[in-house]
Amino acid sequence: MAVLYRDSSSYTEPSRSQLRKQLREYVVQIIHQAWPLQQRGETPSADVKMMYTFQATLNSFEPLTEGQKVLHAETRHDYDRLSWLTGCD
Repeated sequence: MAVLYRDSSSYTEPSRSQLRKQLREYVVQIIHQAWPLQQRGETPSADVKMMYTFQATLNSFEPLTEGQKVLHAETRHDYDRLSWLTGCD
């Protein structure tokens, strides 16, 4: 999550603010809702939906410069690694 948050700091507005807000909301949801559900033996689902929303925002970004293209490719790679680790792929 920290890597994606750092990556998103280099995006242009409004993508930067949207991505960072979505990541913060995801972390808060995991801590306050998903983990307690898991402790009770329940399977949370909101976290997966939130990551799909983040992915949609990420996919909607259109890089204009070569630097943005490199950053975007790296951010997508980081997202893919995270989604594989969390089972949100």
